[in-house]
Parts: sequence; C-alpha cells; structure tokens
Amino acid sequence: MYLSTRAMPAADRPAIWAAAIERYAGAFTFDIADAATFQASIDVRNIAGFRTARLTQTANGACRRGVAAHVAIDTYILLLQLDGWATISQGDVDLCLTRDSLTFLDPSKSYGYGFAATSSQLSLQLPRGAVDAALSGRPLPFLQRIDGPDAAMTIAMLKAAYERAGDRTACTNRMLQQAVLAGALSLIGDDADDDGANLHQRATATIERHLGRGDLDPTMIADACGISLRRLHRLFHDSETSVSAWIKDRRLARCAQILRDPATRGTSLTAIAYDWGFNDSAHFSRSFRAKYTVSPRDYRALSMGSCFGTIRPKHAQCG
Repeated sequence: MYLSTRAMPAADRPAIWAAAIERYAGAFTFDIADAATFQASIDVRNIAGFRTARLTQTANGACRRGVAAHVAIDTYILLLQLDGWATISQGDVDLCLTRDSLTFLDPSKSYGYGFAATSSQLSLQLPRGAVDAALSGRPLPFLQRIDGPDAAMTIAMLKAAYERAGDRTACTNRMLQQAVLAGALSLIGDDADDDGANLHQRATATIERHLGRGDLDPTMIADACGISLRRLHRLFHDSETSVSAWIKDRRLARCAQILRDPATRGTSLTAIAYDWGFNDSAHFSRSFRAKYTVSPRDYRALSMGSCFGTIRPKHAQCG
C-alpha cells in the first residue's frame, strides 16, 4: 500500500491521511496546524511476513487511544527514526527519537507523538507470539531509546530489507524472517547480562517507590540496594546520566502526568510539586519549563481536553 497526499486537494488531506493510518496501525487523531501545507506519505511493504511502513509527515502530533479490552492486539512495534525527530508519550514515560534511534512500543495502550517539521519513521510490526516465546518471560523494554554501535547492524539490516522487500524466494524469506526477529531481539540484550543491569533496575525501582519523599537522595538509594555510593553513581554514569538527574526527571514526569488529569484541576501547582518531592515551587517551575518548554500552568491548560499537550518534552537532541 502506498499513499501520498501531495496531489490531493488540501482540504481532503487530513481525513485521507487519518484513514490510511487507521488501515495500517489503528485509529489516530492528528494535530495538523494547516491543511494547506500538510504533506504525508505511507509506503507499506512486507518484510518476510512482517508488515513494515515508512511514514513521512508534517503533522504537529498524533494521538492513539487504547483499544477496547475485547480487541486482540497481536503485534508489538519496533520504531526506527529515519529523519527528523519525534517525541513519544505513553503513560508517564516520554521519549525523544532522533535519526537512527529505535524503540519498542506497545500498540495496545494509548500513546501520542510530537513531530519535527518533517519526520520520517520506519514502523515494523512484530508478532507478539513469536516475540514472547523468544523472550521466555522477559519483558520488552518499551519506550527506551536504543541507538549507538550496538544497534547499527540491526538498523542497517532493517533499512536494506525494507528497500528490497518482495525481491526474495520463499526460502530466503524464511531466513530473513528469522534474521529480522533475531536482530530486533538482539537490541534487548541478555537477561543475564551483567550484575550492573540488575542493580540499575533495582535502583530505579527504589527511586520510583520513594519519588514523593523530599529527602530521597543517593545515600538512601544505595543503602536500600545494598551497594556503595560510588557503585550507585557508576551505574547511572554508565547510562550517561546522574542519580540526581534521574530522580528529577522522574519527578517531573509524574507531575506532568498529574497535570494532564482533569480530576486534579483543583489541585494547586505547589501541592503537586510538594507531593512529588519538590520543596521549592520556583525550582519546580524552572525545571518543568526546561523539560517541557512551557510552565506547569500552561502545560495544564494545553493538556485539558487534548492529548497533544502531553507529547512535547524538550530534549537536548531535539533542537
């Protein structure tokens, strides 16, 4: 399936684009500032049995509501950013993808996108049954950015397979299917990786449990995990962040989640900040604006009644 809006009447483009995306990935609501300048294309190909689409668009954002409980979703999505950048929000997690970075997405839950002026992505639908069987009970790392040298080989294979889709015999298709699935799963790493991975997971879980405590600090986390303070700092340094930065980022994400909830409309910004460990409202406002580009008050106003206010956290690599 291939569709481009380029030759279409401007007034028809948003509706036709939404219908095309619904056929491939389900119903989305799009944030399109001006139909006259909006352009988009989708090219769906079959890579050894896996439906894969290249999507290019100039929409500001898109929002996918969760499907009904009785509707079976039989795929996971592996998303590769080809050009431009995109932010993705699902639950209280926000992620920025830049060129040649990937992530796994669960399409059975609500999620939203924010896009650069022009964003291009490769979306690979992986069969849940095959992935779950291969993982043997291990969870997929949804909405975690994957890039760098470890991902380069899988990215190159996906791009080449997409460009040559259909140009294969049944035998090579079966081999490619195994290679694509193995390449996708290689991005996850081994569950028995090293002790550092398990310790990092334990540390982040400890942080999540105590985010609301104003006295949460590295010493408390290290003690709870039974490791030295030096070891704790090394774990987060290996992930190119710091313990304090991680805590602040997670607190801001929780505050943003609360601000998006219409049921908390009457809760003051100071109370929300305090509940999630910010003891200084001015510091909270500055930190929130640095991450989401708007003040907490404006973020709440933008989010009420719209999913598009939830999907544009500021990211150093997103310009």
